[in-house]
Amino acid sequence: MDILSLLIFIPLLFGLVVLALPLKPKIAKYIGFFVSFITLFLGFKLFFDFQTVAKLQFETVMPWIANYGIVYHIGVDGISLFILMSTVFLMPLIYIFLWHQDKKGYWANVMILQGSVTGALLSMDLILFYLFWEMMLLPIFFMIGMYGSGEKRATALKVTLYTMFGSFLMLVSILYLGFHHFKQLGFWSFTVFDLQNVALSADAIIFVFIGFILAFAIKIPFFPFHTWLPQTYSDAPTATVVILSSIMAKLGVYALIRFVFPIFPELIAEYSYIFMTIGVIGLIYFGIGALMQNDIKKMLAYSSASHLSMIVVGLFSLNIIGAIGSIYLIVAHAISTGALFLMVDYLEKHTGTREINKLGGLAKNAPIYTLFFAFFMLTVIGLPSTSGFASELLIIFGVFKESMIIGIITTASVLISVSFMLWMFGRVLLGGTKNKLLMLPDLNFLMVAALLPIMLLILAMGVYPFPFINLIEPSLVETLKVVKP
Repeated sequence: MDILSLLIFIPLLFGLVVLALPLKPKIAKYIGFFVSFITLFLGFKLFFDFQTVAKLQFETVMPWIANYGIVYHIGVDGISLFILMSTVFLMPLIYIFLWHQDKKGYWANVMILQGSVTGALLSMDLILFYLFWEMMLLPIFFMIGMYGSGEKRATALKVTLYTMFGSFLMLVSILYLGFHHFKQLGFWSFTVFDLQNVALSADAIIFVFIGFILAFAIKIPFFPFHTWLPQTYSDAPTATVVILSSIMAKLGVYALIRFVFPIFPELIAEYSYIFMTIGVIGLIYFGIGALMQNDIKKMLAYSSASHLSMIVVGLFSLNIIGAIGSIYLIVAHAISTGALFLMVDYLEKHTGTREINKLGGLAKNAPIYTLFFAFFMLTVIGLPSTSGFASELLIIFGVFKESMIIGIITTASVLISVSFMLWMFGRVLLGGTKNKLLMLPDLNFLMVAALLPIMLLILAMGVYPFPFINLIEPSLVETLKVVKP
């Protein structure tokens, strides 16, 4: 089996086996932890074997439903490789920080979710992509409904129905494109490379375009399709939140680049300023929303949405500088925010709360925890020499090239992020102790050993970004050429 298929099906199959067999939770955890290291090893092998060229690499094309041109077509380029590496890098960290979880189904669903996300990331056939895209919903539904908190069942139902609505519109658009491909070219195909050649009427293309945009806008979430976000992040178990925020939301942005840009280049070029404007509105709206939160998890949810809005602004600037910044921020934010959500779970586990007004002065007993928390927080707000700074700077440069006004607003909005993050950090870890009974034990050796590589990667991406940018640039240049020749 090829390396990309192994990255998809090892976690997927092990997750299904763990779910089916009567295993003890401890065994399930060890299996999941082992699987996370296998995929990490395969990810590194892929990374070092990857060539810095624009073409798709490690391709596998196999007939699936041949009568309708549906194929098992997977591959990786510089864009998807970068996002894939952030996924395999985060998975072992999830197991180490959430080792206290003692439900077999919890870990089985984490593995199924990893395999589904990887499958969607690597798919080049839109029916295959849709299959993995929908498959991601099942473990999310079960994890929130069974292992979440608060109004977990209502939340699980809401996010599932909301996402399924967008996915249904995308499926209709995919089938419409496939049918017209058959009608115009005489054979069925659903690969992105073939669907680029389909010609649609002016009215039809708008509706098909909207079907894709709504599906991805809900998943990102793109303002104003965010209403599922705060409660979901609050009620969902931490592993789900990390995957939702750090991987699945970014997959929505990636899908825009992979499918929407090449299939609808004229519409992307025509409406780019509208999407940039909506992105800027989201930047400010979600930033202000974060300032108003007392729950750290909800604050990070709004922060994540704000940064995703910045990613969208950079992407729709349609120049190579802004687009590289967007892909760079996808990975930078995935790693730093994923680590922050895990550290908030650690905080809640030991103090029993994540409400800001009930916490304070925790740094005194947990200096190592405070150091790592501060580092990841400063990465999120763009501290110079970190990956967050490098990516935000590229986005700002790219946006200024297209619009001075949007560039100024985007730059100024960074101050909102700085405000709510520093305010939260000062209240929770510094300052006076609110409750002397609240004690936060410091991170153990294994947790520190797991966080150190993440910290070093963030610094490497911030201090010397060129090796990473060189991987992304060739594929992005080819994608943008289609939109702006």
